[in-house]
Amino acid sequence: MSDYIDRTLGLGYAAGSMILATIFLAILAFWQFSVGSVSVDNVRTPKIELLY
Repeated sequence: MSDYIDRTLGLGYAAGSMILATIFLAILAFWQFSVGSVSVDNVRTPKIELLY
C-alpha cells in the first residue's frame, strides 16, 4: 500500500508511511474508545471481532 502511495500518487515513501501509520493509529483509537480496551484476549463479540 505504501508503494502505491509512493509511486502512483507521487507522495513519496515517507508521506505514504505517515498516512498508513495515521490510519492505523486512528483505528486503534476508535477501538479503544468504542470498546474500552484494545486487548485481543477477549475477542468474543461481533463488534470486537470486526475491529480485530
